Amino acid sequence: MALREDTHPAPGAAPVPGGAGPVPAAVAALVAGWDLPARLSAADAVIAEDERLVLLEDAAALDFASERGLAPGWYALDLRIRAPIPVKPRLYVDLDGRFEERYAFNLKAGARGSYSAFFRLPRPALALRLQLSRVRLELQVENCRLRRLSALELALAGLRAGRASLRKGPSGLLRFLAGAAGTLAKRDFDSFDEGGSAPPPPLTVQERYRRWAGIEEVSAVRLLAGYREGRLGIAGPPPSFAVVLPATAGGGPATAMALRGTLEAQPYPHWSLHEADPGSGGSPAAALLAAARSLPADAGDWVLLAPPDARFARHALVAFAHAVAGHREAVLAYCDEDRIGEDGHRCDPVFRPAWSEALYHARDYLGAVLAVRASALRDAGPTGPGSAPLTRLVLRHAGTPGAIVHVDSVLVHRTGRAQPIAWEDPAARTPAVAEALSGRATVAYDPVRQGNRVRWRLPDPVPLVTLVVPTRDRADLLAVCIGSVLGKTDYPAYEILVVDNGSVEPATRDLFAELARDPRVRILEWPGAFNFSAINNAAAAAARGEILVLLNNDTEVRDPEWLRELAGWVMQPDVGAVGAKLLYPGGTVQHGGVGLLSRRGVAGHLHLGEPGNARGYQDRLLLPQDLSAVTAACLAVRSAVYAEVGGLDAENLAVAFNDVDFCLRLRRAGYRVVWTPYAELVHHESVSRGDDMAPDKKARFLKEVDHMARTWGAALEADPFYSRHFDRGNGNFMPRAD
Repeated sequence: MALREDTHPAPGAAPVPGGAGPVPAAVAALVAGWDLPARLSAADAVIAEDERLVLLEDAAALDFASERGLAPGWYALDLRIRAPIPVKPRLYVDLDGRFEERYAFNLKAGARGSYSAFFRLPRPALALRLQLSRVRLELQVENCRLRRLSALELALAGLRAGRASLRKGPSGLLRFLAGAAGTLAKRDFDSFDEGGSAPPPPLTVQERYRRWAGIEEVSAVRLLAGYREGRLGIAGPPPSFAVVLPATAGGGPATAMALRGTLEAQPYPHWSLHEADPGSGGSPAAALLAAARSLPADAGDWVLLAPPDARFARHALVAFAHAVAGHREAVLAYCDEDRIGEDGHRCDPVFRPAWSEALYHARDYLGAVLAVRASALRDAGPTGPGSAPLTRLVLRHAGTPGAIVHVDSVLVHRTGRAQPIAWEDPAARTPAVAEALSGRATVAYDPVRQGNRVRWRLPDPVPLVTLVVPTRDRADLLAVCIGSVLGKTDYPAYEILVVDNGSVEPATRDLFAELARDPRVRILEWPGAFNFSAINNAAAAAARGEILVLLNNDTEVRDPEWLRELAGWVMQPDVGAVGAKLLYPGGTVQHGGVGLLSRRGVAGHLHLGEPGNARGYQDRLLLPQDLSAVTAACLAVRSAVYAEVGGLDAENLAVAFNDVDFCLRLRRAGYRVVWTPYAELVHHESVSRGDDMAPDKKARFLKEVDHMARTWGAALEADPFYSRHFDRGNGNFMPRAD
C-alpha cells in the first residue's frame, strides 16, 4: 500500500510551570496582584496555567501568612471568581496556631461571580487559608481584596443589612437589631453573611455535561503537568504513535487539516501522521491493517486509528502513552469521546466501560479512536472482505489480563453530526466471534438489538439447577413465583428449594402441602430472625444442583428460556455469577445490573425506572455485559464456586448488600460477573420484607453500609463498568455536574 507520510518534528520541552518550594512561581505571579495584608505562603494542590488557577484536589487551598499578625477587628473580604459551575469559597482563620472548622466560614455569593464576607478577629490572626472550591476545577480569580473595616464602614454595612431585614416586616427588623447588638457585644470570632449560594436549578443532560467538561479539564492539566515534570513514571523509551487515517473513513482536505492541527497542538512529540492510499478499498479496519504492514519499521510502536472528523484533546497522546506504558502486556487501548455540536460546545459524551468480553461479543463498543500495538497488527490474520481482522485480533489477545486497556478520559471530540464509527461490518464480526468461541456457543446477529446473540451450549445431560426461594408467609407471592417457574420454564433439570423462615399463616402451610406434591419442590425449614445470607447459605448446603439460582419469592418468570440462558452463562469456567433483567409489574426496569456508587451510597440498580423496552445508555439494556455486581433477587452461580468464596456474609450483611459483597469477592477471586437481558423476570421488589429505611430497620441498614465502606473502600468509588464520569447519586448514567 502506498502511503503519504508526514512526520511531526519533536518540539523543545515545554517549561515546567511553577518554581521550587511550596509556592509555584506561576501561582505567586497570579496572586501578587491581590490586595491582601498577607503574603502567599503555600499553595496546596494549586497550580497556574494560562492565567487560571487549577485546583488539583477537592481540598486545594491557598495559605497566606502575616508576619505581625492581622490586628483584631472587623474585616471585609471581596473577590470575583469565573468558573464553569457555582463554587463555594471558604475562609479559614488561624487564631490558635492551626486551621480549625470553628474558625471558618463560607463566603456569600453575589451577582456575576462575586463573593464577600464580613468577619471579626478577637485577637491577632497568624494566617488565613482560602479554599476557592470544594471540587477540582479551573477558575479565574479577580479583584481579591481583604481590608480592615473602620467604625463608619461597619455602621454602613449594618444599615444595609438592616434595610434588607425590613422586607420581612417590623418583626424581622427587631430580630436583626437584637442579633446585631448581641454580635457587637461579643468579643469572640464571628462573621456576618455566612452561607453559600442558593441551590442551582435542575440541569439538562447537556448542561450537566458542559459543567463536567469544565471540571474535567483539571485532570488534563494535572496529566500534562506530570508529563512536563517527568512524574508519569514512563519507564524506558516513550511510546511512539503512527496515526493512520483510513481512506474509506471519508472526509476531505479540510477535515484532515483540522485533525492534523489537533495533533500538532499535542505537547507529546512522538507521533507521525500517515494517510492510506485512497485506492486501498476494503473495510476501515482492513485498510488499517494494510497500512500498518506498509509502515516503515520505525514509524511507531503503536498505530493510532482515527476517523478524519476526530479532534484530539490536548492531553490525548500523553494519556494514551501513559496508559500503554503502564501496561506492558497491552495490545489495544481505547478511550471515551464526545461530539462538538454546531454551536461549538461539547455534547453527547460516550463514557465507555472497561473491557467487557460479553459486551464485545455482542458489539464492537470500543469507539472511534483505537491505539493498537504495531507488532500485533503485523502479526494479525487475513484482511480480505468479510474477515473482520480487528475483531479477530482483539479476541485473540482478550484472554491475556491487561491486554485491552480503557483510558477513561474523553480524548477525542468528533464534529458535526458524527455517527458511531463502524470499523467492521457487524455481519462480518458474527463469524469471527463464533470462531473465537470454538464451538462453545452459537452466534447469530440480532438486527433489532443490533448485536450478536450468543447462546452457550450446555452439556448433555444438562446440569441440575437448584432454585433457592426464601419465604415467610405471603402465600400469594410465593404461589405466583413457584407457579410461574413450574408452568413456564423449559429447562429440563431443576429442583425448587423453598426455605421457610418461620411462616405461621394457615394459607402458607396449605400452599407448602400443595407444592410438596411436586417431586421438583422441597421445603426446608429455617426458623429464626430474618437473615437473607444465612438462609441462602443453609439452602446451598442442602442443594443437590450443580448450579444454584438465588431467587426472591416476589419474582415471576416471563420467558421460558430464562433458566437455560442463566445456566449457559454460569457454566463458562471464568464466569462466577450471572444476573437477569428484572422489571417492575408496571413494566419499568428494576434491575439492569448493579453499579458501584460510593462508600456512602455503596451501590444502586442501573437504568432504574426506565421503560422496559428502552435501549438504555449506549444500548446497554439490550446486550449482555460484564458488571461489578448483580442482584441476588435472581442470581445464578455454580455450587462449587459459591462454596469456594464462602457464600453470602451472614455475620455482617444479613439483609442489604450481601449480593454486592458476594460479587466483589467473586471478582477478587478472578471470576467474571455477567448480566444478561435475555433472561427477563418481573420483580415485586421487597414486597414481602418492607423498606430498609423504616425506623426499625434503619440502624441495621446503616451498619451494613458502614461494613461495606470499611471492607471495600476505594473499590466502591471506582466501578470499571460504570464510569467515574457519571453522577454517583444513582445508576442512571447521568454526567456528573460537580
